[in-house]
Amino acid sequence: MQLVCQGIANHTHSRCFYFYEYRNLKWILKCQKQVSKQDELYELLTVSHEPIDYAIIDLNRVYRNTFYAYSQATIIIIPPTAVWQFFSKLWLVGQELYVELATTIEEELEVMHGYEYNYAFLKNLYEMSSKEMAEAYYEQWQLEVSLTDHSMQRFIRTMEVFKAEIFNYFIFKQILDNPIPILK
Repeated sequence: MQLVCQGIANHTHSRCFYFYEYRNLKWILKCQKQVSKQDELYELLTVSHEPIDYAIIDLNRVYRNTFYAYSQATIIIIPPTAVWQFFSKLWLVGQELYVELATTIEEELEVMHGYEYNYAFLKNLYEMSSKEMAEAYYEQWQLEVSLTDHSMQRFIRTMEVFKAEIFNYFIFKQILDNPIPILK
């Protein structure tokens, strides 16, 4: 079994990809490669000549699509830490903008409540013990949210784009729980 994990390289803007092989009930690091462009990642994947079973990546559409272009059989997993980081940045920027634009205290409190609601949703989502439970919780949550809120629409759109990869986490929890040094 082959696994690729994405990590951020120190002191550069390049991305590091760590290639692992599963042997003797543990993941063994085979190599580490720096990638700065999508083309470099695709070239790296095609040169390896070994099928990649799993890819653990950040919430990044370009890298996700590159893995799918390389092999539709590769199962892409976006771990909770990547989801938290992505939405935290998104909410922080949105929150600052909305608070600046809020004309009354009530509007500001409404904006703050929306972000707290999204954080609570993600926390509860990742406490689910199976993919089926997580999907049911997500579907129920969508019925309860206000679609008139612009930040909520953006959140749901992003969740829908990466839905399969986010929910793959629940199927392959054992792989992620098996010690893999994902460097960030």
